[in-house]
Amino acid sequence: MADFQELIKNFNHLRVYIRAFYIYGYGTRNTISQKSKRTYDNEKRRIASYLGQYMKHYYGKKGKTVFLSIDSAAIPQNPFYKAYQSKSFTDNDMMLHFFILDRLECKKMLTAGQMTDEISFAYGEMFDVQTVRGKLREYEKEGILQSRKIGKALYYEKSKDTLEKFFPKKEAVEDCIVFASESMPFSVIGSYICNGMHLKNNYFLWKHHFIAHTLDDMELLQMVKAIEQDRGVELVNVSRKTNKKTTLKGIPFLILVSTQTGRRYVFLYADKQKRFMTLRLDCIQNVTLLEKAQHKQGLQQKAAEVLQTKWGTSVKWQNIPEHFEMTIFAEDKTEQFIVERLKREKRFGTVKKIAKNTYCFSIDTADTNEMMNWVKTFTGRIIDITGKNQKMINRFYKDMYCMAQLYEDG
Repeated sequence: MADFQELIKNFNHLRVYIRAFYIYGYGTRNTISQKSKRTYDNEKRRIASYLGQYMKHYYGKKGKTVFLSIDSAAIPQNPFYKAYQSKSFTDNDMMLHFFILDRLECKKMLTAGQMTDEISFAYGEMFDVQTVRGKLREYEKEGILQSRKIGKALYYEKSKDTLEKFFPKKEAVEDCIVFASESMPFSVIGSYICNGMHLKNNYFLWKHHFIAHTLDDMELLQMVKAIEQDRGVELVNVSRKTNKKTTLKGIPFLILVSTQTGRRYVFLYADKQKRFMTLRLDCIQNVTLLEKAQHKQGLQQKAAEVLQTKWGTSVKWQNIPEHFEMTIFAEDKTEQFIVERLKREKRFGTVKKIAKNTYCFSIDTADTNEMMNWVKTFTGRIIDITGKNQKMINRFYKDMYCMAQLYEDG
């Protein structure tokens, strides 16, 4: 246990293991091969210290498999928020935190040199003035402190931005804050506010609660900053199949969110590949903001054209739309709910009645394959499908034939 520490320096390490245990559920010492087996043991203990009540295991052919079992529809608060409270710190960090805030409570405003002297006189602890100045600057960046220049001296004081200032009538916004802490992007911020205001979720539960995606909020924040400031980014993309890491530079344009899985993607233009692509945020690491992308405006029109024909997240090398048509049967008098569903879910496609009890859905999309799972939900009503991507259409008919054979054999 001497080598094990509950706190971490690199949040990406924790992301990898939590995702392996929760989403994929394959947490054996042999299958998670990013690091050594000792690292696996340490990470498992660390996650157990945050999420022990949800950690389960079973013994199979590959040995002991550890996984996280969480009913996301039955929990009042996302348990993965605890991972954000795990950053490591030194003894000096801990002492300076309380020393600085206590001295500013008494003296209101101090320079770095004055703060160093105050700490020495009040607590008998000697710190280098550069160490104190560094901590003051860090807290200013975090919004805990604010600085003011008086003459040639730079003074620090506690920030005026407090929870009491923003929420003078706490009772009037309690439900709103609690709801936001579980439902909005960057909802971990809402959880910190709830902790500061001693609020608990006593009212809301979500049928579809995508709790794991909060682990990607740091990457999301960098992408949103880049989009807002028209800047490029450099990132590391990790392949889900091979675990291969690839460094990419590009210009992000949009964040896409799946309504079915809650999974988030960034739609960007890759400079080296000279094309648009979508990357999963949960596969991205180490996002770094670059300089302002001067050529972003020239790509806006092309980006809009690519997005216009996207059914899902797929972007092909050549953005050539594929025409697709599906003819279905629906009783005109008793099955209009089928037609209404088709109209509701058609996205940028069209729906026309072509004969009695017969309707045709048509669309020009970038990738027919993306919509085939949706097409199959109309199995039993499909009269015919045609389109440019004959390979996908042949696969559909082959799947239908195989399914029919299974039923006949049964």
